[in-house]
Amino acid sequence: MALTSLILEFIAGPEEGRKVCIAEFRSFLVGRGPHADLPLPAVDTTVSRRQAYIELSPQDCVLKMIAGSNQVVKHNGVHVESQCFLADGDILSFGTTSAKTVAKVSLIVGNFACLLCGKPVASVNRCDAEHLADISVYAHEDCAVPSGGAEQSPFGPYEISGDLIGSGGAGVVYRVYHRPSRTLWALKHRTNHEQARRFDREMYELQSLHHPNIIRFVHGNVDAEGVPYFVMEFAREGTLAGIAHRLTDVEKIDVLCEILEALRYLHKAGKVHRDLKPDNILIQSAAVGSRSRRQAKLSDLGLLKGGDRIVLTAKGRSFCGTVPFIAPEQIDGLHDVDERADVYSAGVTLYWLLSQHTPVEFSEMQTETMIREEIRSGERTSLKRWRPDLAVGLIRSIDRACHKEARKRFQTAEQFQDALRAHIHAGTG
Repeated sequence: MALTSLILEFIAGPEEGRKVCIAEFRSFLVGRGPHADLPLPAVDTTVSRRQAYIELSPQDCVLKMIAGSNQVVKHNGVHVESQCFLADGDILSFGTTSAKTVAKVSLIVGNFACLLCGKPVASVNRCDAEHLADISVYAHEDCAVPSGGAEQSPFGPYEISGDLIGSGGAGVVYRVYHRPSRTLWALKHRTNHEQARRFDREMYELQSLHHPNIIRFVHGNVDAEGVPYFVMEFAREGTLAGIAHRLTDVEKIDVLCEILEALRYLHKAGKVHRDLKPDNILIQSAAVGSRSRRQAKLSDLGLLKGGDRIVLTAKGRSFCGTVPFIAPEQIDGLHDVDERADVYSAGVTLYWLLSQHTPVEFSEMQTETMIREEIRSGERTSLKRWRPDLAVGLIRSIDRACHKEARKRFQTAEQFQDALRAHIHAGTG
């Protein structure tokens, strides 16, 4: 992770409330003069016309005084004689009169390397999207759109970059490139008009949900033909299903605990996901200080429980959800399920992550009637059959989450999460 931009928020002085974003790796002239990159108010004449330079690089941000300028700059209350390094939350003041300018420093940290070639992406203007800096994924134009993007995109400033990255009952998902900011995003385009309400629900819900473990909504619009689409953050590492083979048992449990955190947020708001599975969990690289860590993101909210009587179908079957992750009580309808259905799906997801099997498995030869009956009342195979090396308590917790009777499962996502975290601290084997 590296610095990507600096934001100065004027908190006192003639231009209180103004924000300035520096988002290029070069020197910026600060002063009252007409040629200043960062012009200061002319009211306090103790500030020089050429007062200082601010230099931003991926490694640090430095304020350097210009020789011969007035010594009227303070950094956290101390006069700056030559130079000082800026840190997040620092306070700068320019001038000595009652009209002096006081600014708060915010440093934005992110991965500033091209996702596709690994080389730095320089001189990117992110002034209009500073609130997206923590989820921005950068790429060079030639890497993201090798053809040069000669044809006009049906999605405005978002150009299709590469093949489809997902598809579902209501639409398809593209990786797209936003040329002005040199960033990559995921764009979901409605392709099934019969599932319009499902698509609209997901777009609406994503805009209202704000949680670090739920994929973030960025923008919604319609294409040239009036068909809706929405843009969301692009997960660097793809789906949990795709990277599961690279994770340790502890990492898999940790990812599931993050998803349970997202479920707790949804359940507290009276919502139920109803389609939790490894393919609907995305893995993002998140900045933590100067380091990077994986962060799980819950996605695909098309079946999120709402207050209407919407009728949904999936993949040609008369029930919704994904076999075999669907809870037994969901097999005959979506309307009466509660948060325990998500607990069941979370349990099956972790079961699969640790064994590559599920408690109930099906064959292509089984009819819909047979599948329904198996989901409702079929016996669940204990995780012990596939992973006898795991701790007994961990196996029991996962088996409990996968119980066919809702009343015998963990009753909340928090209970399941607490049980799993206890095993992380105690060791899984």
